[in-house]
Amino acid sequence: MRNLSILNAALIGTSIVLIQPHITIAAISAVDINKIATAITVKIIDAENPTNSGSGVIIKQTGNTYTVLTALHVVKKGGVINTKTQTLTTPDGKSHQLKNIQQLKNKDIPGFDLATAEFSSNQQYTVAKIGNSDNAVSTTTVYVAGFPARTGTLNDSDLFLNTGIVNANGRAQREGYNLFYSNDTLRGMSGGAVLNDSGELVAIHGRVDEQGGNEKSQAKVLTGGGRFIRHCGN
Repeated sequence: MRNLSILNAALIGTSIVLIQPHITIAAISAVDINKIATAITVKIIDAENPTNSGSGVIIKQTGNTYTVLTALHVVKKGGVINTKTQTLTTPDGKSHQLKNIQQLKNKDIPGFDLATAEFSSNQQYTVAKIGNSDNAVSTTTVYVAGFPARTGTLNDSDLFLNTGIVNANGRAQREGYNLFYSNDTLRGMSGGAVLNDSGELVAIHGRVDEQGGNEKSQAKVLTGGGRFIRHCGN
């Protein structure tokens, strides 16, 4: 298997070139992971429904234009992508208008839950380092970062970063999810970064599925679009 960025084929389809050879990087501390997550993760807000927010990850800079990768369902509401009402907040607290929101498509997976968007700024922001999600095998550590949506308890919360382990990494499931992990997450963290223990981006956090066992116990299955990102645009 070629050691290219997991986003290589995906972003060629949207006229973005992001070819990055994979180089193994040593594990770093959780404190350093948190610094990376804080620098690359953005909050995405729909002005028409501010409580229904999501997250995204800065993956590329071209001049004053930055590209963000997120889950499609974060930016597509009621079957419609409305650029005019959507903004993002960067780590320095500044608000930016989203533009050029594009659904990433996979001919083999209907409803592929990934999208890119852009914003413009003359400020310098950190771009995520892309890792090889094939190496995120069962029992390896992953970190999920994102901004929980507003609730009765949480109002405009800071970034959450939760640690867990990979349960499985394999065949794509509904909407293209193929990476399953144990991290606890909250609504609003969809579209956020899934990082390995070197601080590299290996997936985009998707949804939380509740699979019922019995009335007293339920197992949470958390899914993130991982290595199947590379098949977009084929």
